[in-house]
Amino acid sequence: MRQVGLALLLVIGVLLSASPVFAASCPQTSSKSARLICENPKLAELNRQVLAVWQQVQRDIPTEQRAHRQQQQQLWLAQRDLCSNNLCLQVRFQQRLIDLVSLQRAGISFMDFPARMFDGQLADPLPDSEGPITPPANLPAGLNYDQVNAVLINGEPELAGEYVLLQSGCGPSCQQHYVLNLRTGTVLGEHFGGPCQRQLVAFQPESQLLIASQPSHNQQPSQWLYYRLRNNQLTLIHQLTIENAPAEQGCA
Repeated sequence: MRQVGLALLLVIGVLLSASPVFAASCPQTSSKSARLICENPKLAELNRQVLAVWQQVQRDIPTEQRAHRQQQQQLWLAQRDLCSNNLCLQVRFQQRLIDLVSLQRAGISFMDFPARMFDGQLADPLPDSEGPITPPANLPAGLNYDQVNAVLINGEPELAGEYVLLQSGCGPSCQQHYVLNLRTGTVLGEHFGGPCQRQLVAFQPESQLLIASQPSHNQQPSQWLYYRLRNNQLTLIHQLTIENAPAEQGCA
């Protein structure tokens, strides 16, 4: 895991120093998500962690923002309760933990940038020859037509309502991620990953917000980079310096 990602986990660990407490028995309830959480110790602990971090974070929320942030927490609880399987709950909990750390450190939440989920007709697969959407000359190196077309046939949004990530290699133990618009079939020219380059840390299907990390190198400190993704454009909206983060190996 990248150093900034590790720093994020350490922050969460400090916030969660209390010992876990589990219910002795699961009460009868009509909520499937509540039953799943109660019956699975790992999910119960994640649920406890999220609620514990929320209790700590909300103490520092400015008074004028408190009602709005409490509404966001209620919305997240409603999203959690829509889950009908363990994987959905695990993802929801992990996303919310990152969101709360971001809210505490930068005052920014994924819920501040909601995205409308695209559920319409996916873009047509790319043609074998030059076509109207993404001509072959513009397809980034490392991606191929079969990879793009497989996503356009069966893909579901992973970030910002209508986008998915495509992965390509860039050398030994090196990966790059490109962003594909499911609605238009457009592959964004910008990418994440690669040696000493920004790495994706967090994103959510229902939010236009992306968090990336810029590793420490060339005497520059590590940073979290906050981007807003909409209309096929990535806009940098905030930068957060991570003090005392070690330089990534080979990047100093």
